[in-house]
Amino acid sequence: MDGARHIEAARAEHGASLVAFPEFFLTGYTLGVDFEGWLGASIRIPGPETDVLSSAAQQNSVYVAGAAFETIDGFPGRYFNTAFLIAPDGDVVLQYRKHYAMTAKTRPGDVLDEWLQHFGEDSLFPVAPTPLGRIGAMVARDSHWPEMARCLALRGAEIIFNPNASGAEPDDAGIHARRCRAYENHCFLISPNIGPFVTDNEFDRTSGRAPSEIIDYRGNILARRQELAEFMIAADLDIGALRTFRIAGGGKGNFLAQLQPHLHTPVYGAAELFPANGWREKPIRSVSENLELEAAVIQRMLRDDVLTPPDSSG
Repeated sequence: MDGARHIEAARAEHGASLVAFPEFFLTGYTLGVDFEGWLGASIRIPGPETDVLSSAAQQNSVYVAGAAFETIDGFPGRYFNTAFLIAPDGDVVLQYRKHYAMTAKTRPGDVLDEWLQHFGEDSLFPVAPTPLGRIGAMVARDSHWPEMARCLALRGAEIIFNPNASGAEPDDAGIHARRCRAYENHCFLISPNIGPFVTDNEFDRTSGRAPSEIIDYRGNILARRQELAEFMIAADLDIGALRTFRIAGGGKGNFLAQLQPHLHTPVYGAAELFPANGWREKPIRSVSENLELEAAVIQRMLRDDVLTPPDSSG
């Protein structure tokens, strides 16, 4: 497996203690794959594929972070988009299943009651304590929702792993959102992006890729690279400096300490937005099904005067 080779190279060339891979690093990504195709490409975690990575983690004494589509016992006919972390002893110590973005995957919120019965609330925003720091994860466009990184930070995350398979250009606002998430939560953010798509279509294969980035707790870019190829970037993450910064106060202060949930909770609690358990009865199979739910939510937001129609004079 190429992943094992890259782990060895990262350790040898950079002295890496944590090796992070992008989305779809096990399968590659191609456009036009239907629900059955991705369900068939999904893996178990742990399973044979992650066992290879676990062996490489043990042999090189590193943490390994990655993401893959996953099938889970108790949720037949569904797949989840899962970020995972493997420790140097080979154990999988973190699994996070993606909460956001409209695709054919199932999200924990789509089957929330059953999910909580199986895994409990801690599974929604898991954070793994490690000698490198406390590590959490959010996948790809999860970073577009500020609540994601904030919940991880409030659970103690110091490093956020954010694997991507994004075709966005570097000036895309969604790319800048990564720096905002790191800045506003005083976290390091590691965002590896995939290389070329696996396709015979020249435009799709060579279209722009978002940069891979490592960002510090002040929102500064420590390492960044963008090209249509496999490559590595590396940076030193000074957890001691982050911890000192978080507790020092002064200046702009600690945004987390200054947060006032009592002001925001009533607004969030009253909002009727995307429903919990929306796909409890049957697995979602296409993006269009989720978009129908979104359209119903938008109509409710119009009704509740959260949104204003384009032809309104108000």
